Amino acid sequence: MVCRHYQELDALVQEAKKRTEEGKVADYIPALAESEQDSLSVTIYHAENTCLTAGDADRTFTLQSISKVLSLALVLMDYGKEKVFSCVGQEPTGDPLRV
Repeated sequence: MVCRHYQELDALVQEAKKRTEEGKVADYIPALAESEQDSLSVTIYHAENTCLTAGDADRTFTLQSISKVLSLALVLMDYGKEKVFSCVGQEPTGDPLRV
């Protein structure tokens, strides 16, 4: 599938990139320490087999903690909420990750 660049989405990404200087790249994980602070992108895959992209989507990046969200979404689709949360539990406080 070929993603097409979407100008309206790109305008939003460019606006959000102005805020990247306010953060700090985590350096406690080597792969994160190598990340570029101003790298930001969005890619959206639609059920209709279309793809829209904006920003730095052609750059390679490390998934780290977001991989947990992706894995959870997959098992929820395969097994359903009741089965998954009966096995792994859930903690919805939104507290930050402590390292």
